[in-house]
Amino acid sequence: MLSAPGTPPPALEGEAKKDPAQEAAQQTEEKLDKIEPPRVETFQPKKLGEVAAKFGIAAAKLKAAEDELTRLYAEKLQRDSRISDLEKLKAKIEQPVDCWCCFPDSAYAPGDTADAAEIPGFWNDEPTPRETTMGIRFDPEFRVPERQVSYYERKINLIPAGLPTGQLRHALTMSGPALFLAVALEPGALRWKPCWRYGTITAKNGDSCDVDLEAETARLLSNEKEMALDGDADLTLADVPIWYPPCNGAVFQIGDEVLLWFDGWTRAKPKVIGFRREPKPCPQGRQSWRDI
Repeated sequence: MLSAPGTPPPALEGEAKKDPAQEAAQQTEEKLDKIEPPRVETFQPKKLGEVAAKFGIAAAKLKAAEDELTRLYAEKLQRDSRISDLEKLKAKIEQPVDCWCCFPDSAYAPGDTADAAEIPGFWNDEPTPRETTMGIRFDPEFRVPERQVSYYERKINLIPAGLPTGQLRHALTMSGPALFLAVALEPGALRWKPCWRYGTITAKNGDSCDVDLEAETARLLSNEKEMALDGDADLTLADVPIWYPPCNGAVFQIGDEVLLWFDGWTRAKPKVIGFRREPKPCPQGRQSWRDI
């Protein structure tokens, strides 16, 4: 259809019809506008503080349990290491060692417990290889064959029962403070309160003798200088009694290496109580010595 420019067409008479869908949507929107949303006075739950406190306590307990578990694991590792060290030490100290009785005695048997002296007062595990001839001492007709014996000699002797003895204790079995105290006191104790020493007889008169002590030093620790346990005047002892029952000085002679005991741990009371090695029997006593 064509129209010419000019006056617009006249309006249509009558009311426009409403769209039912639009009218329904409008009514629904009006109803929704009248609905009030729920009011929230606080956004924090009533028991949040209590729950947070309980959570903090539980977390602290968990951390404490984890720390304790870590400590127990570390303690177990430490104990396992210590048990291993002690087992190695036990295997080492159970190895037999060679040592001489300072006196002839036939009462000992394998498995017996015996008292021993460590010279000058501590265990020194630095043996010296030696050889000797074992056999019958008084065998003028040579009826018993002699035999050569090789052994490792340490500064240790079995001693007669009744003399004062202590108990060796390895450093691994001691606490740190106890070990420090023992190491600190030992040199002075061995210097001023000796118990056992070796010496050589230089003169003899009946049941007494003069003795030159074997020079000794304190236990040598790392980075320490040697400390002598004696002054020059302390190395020579005069009129030392010989206690070697039943014959005492009868079997000793000049040049014998002997074991000395200081009665009461004092230098003023030395006694010769036996031989350093190969003890001599008294004439009325035992006639031989043996390897047990």
